[in-house]
Amino acid sequence: MKITKTLGKLTPAHPDLLPILASVRKKYGIPEIAPGDPTLAEFLGADNMPDIEVIRDEIEQELRKVPDFLPEKAQMIFKILEAKENNFDYPELDELSEEMRNMVKALMLVVTQLVEPYKLAFDIIFSGLADHSIEYLLTGTARELPEDWFMMADKMQFLGGEPVIIAMGNELADPKEVAKLYKAAYRENFGEVKPKITEGHVKSADELRMNLEGKSINYLVDIYEENHPSEFPPHSSKQYKKTRQTHYERIKKKLQHLNTRLDEILGTKPE
Repeated sequence: MKITKTLGKLTPAHPDLLPILASVRKKYGIPEIAPGDPTLAEFLGADNMPDIEVIRDEIEQELRKVPDFLPEKAQMIFKILEAKENNFDYPELDELSEEMRNMVKALMLVVTQLVEPYKLAFDIIFSGLADHSIEYLLTGTARELPEDWFMMADKMQFLGGEPVIIAMGNELADPKEVAKLYKAAYRENFGEVKPKITEGHVKSADELRMNLEGKSINYLVDIYEENHPSEFPPHSSKQYKKTRQTHYERIKKKLQHLNTRLDEILGTKPE
């Protein structure tokens, strides 16, 4: 994307990153390098060349220390997840009964499951910035920013361990591209997209519920006749029994179709 290329070229000059890169440059004796500069070969070939991975990790850790790099709400997410690692050990909870304390912790655990996808997104940004920065320091080239910084889709564990696909995109992301990522993640984890529920299935759902509750199809025909009397001839007519049988078969078929579709979607179809 053009926006990722443009912002990528400007990233090393970000006011939060600029002093970190200047400090690292000074500490490890990394010279200013322009794209194609032979100085890079000299630096990489030096006997006392520092460990590149160590420099990269140092940049990431220093960036994580910048107080206002993340929005205030994002900082709260990290604090919530840190509390989870400490088993939500808040002194204020000591005043509660054990039962109430366990209920509060269970609720907080639900909250952490909801915010974990956001932490993953911020971790990707920190890691990506470190990769981007070390490459810039060594080559003088500021490459395109990863799309993960603007949009992502991944499988997460939701309530009760149920797997779900979470898709996110910021205001710079193309909604169509976010949708593509979601569909790809869905197929990777769940296979092909499940058959769709049609409007006809929705209309049949009330009848299926009543049937599952023990109401016979004849009962459902009675209800239909009460609501659509114009579709039935007089009871004394010879056509009445035939008309009623037609509606009986129609409702029966609708229930079978809905049952089959639900089995396909929910994975309960008999082998």
